[in-house]
Amino acid sequence: MDGIEKASGAGVSEALVVVLPGDRVRELAEEAVNALDVSPASRETYRRGLRPFLAFWERRGWESPSRALVLDFKRSLEERGLSPFSVSGALSAVRAFFRHLEALGVAPDVTRNVKGPRKPRGFSRDYLTDSEVRATLDAIPRDTRSGLRDFALVNLLGRTGIRTIEAIRADVGDVQTQGSEKVLRVHRKGHGGKDDAVLLVPEAHGPLLAYLALRQGVREDAPLFASESDRNAGGRLTTRTVRNIVEECMKAAGVKRPRVTAHSLRHTFGTLTQAAGAPTLRVRDAMGHASVATTETYVHALDRFGPDAAERYFRLPGDGQE
Repeated sequence: MDGIEKASGAGVSEALVVVLPGDRVRELAEEAVNALDVSPASRETYRRGLRPFLAFWERRGWESPSRALVLDFKRSLEERGLSPFSVSGALSAVRAFFRHLEALGVAPDVTRNVKGPRKPRGFSRDYLTDSEVRATLDAIPRDTRSGLRDFALVNLLGRTGIRTIEAIRADVGDVQTQGSEKVLRVHRKGHGGKDDAVLLVPEAHGPLLAYLALRQGVREDAPLFASESDRNAGGRLTTRTVRNIVEECMKAAGVKRPRVTAHSLRHTFGTLTQAAGAPTLRVRDAMGHASVATTETYVHALDRFGPDAAERYFRLPGDGQE
């Protein structure tokens, strides 16, 4: 059967001996990725996630697929020091692959009951205080076009909580008026297009206008935040460039620390808006979370070390007298 040996009979059981030649495995892997009903970017993520597994399987001589093979692969990733999120991503790709093989009747889904790594509770990034955000913005010089761009960018990320990729995808024409409000149309993570919007309060809208005023005549489909480099002048910024811009501004303000990154601005928005009394459902809508449970995690981050933290209730005789 196309170079595949398996015992006869109905169904595909893990007990069957399945021999898959390496070339055929790679063909099936590409078929599995292409069959996914996801965006092109997500499809590429799955493809990248499968590569280390295919390399691992090849080193094992393309042995018959089994749960033990997948568990050994998972263990190898953990021993390399990969984060739980990276391991989970790779396992998601492997699961999709074996689901495809089972649907074709080629091999059993040996990933059943293979648990993902335990993910850390809460966030791996800190949020900034309101004064740290202000210090970051104040540290950005605004006497050049790149300076006005950086200020408008960092300010937008902080005041709306949008993801860096959403800022990168934004076009000039996405700054719009909706009723009496100024909004920015955004292409959310996992969505097929710009089907959502965030409110641009005057403090967010003004810096965008100041930056765009220097780019008169630019087309509406031009990037909202354009590169100023010689190699990519006018082109769309990369994720790495945005990350570097934000983190350099944080360093200049003296607020950069290991757990503070560009993504921390999103955590900051989620945390500080709820601290100020914004309804959780409204924060969820602004951040584009699929589940309100994700938004409520920011409440936990805010309350964890608050006045009623459990540790404050542990007292010993003589405490406070040192």
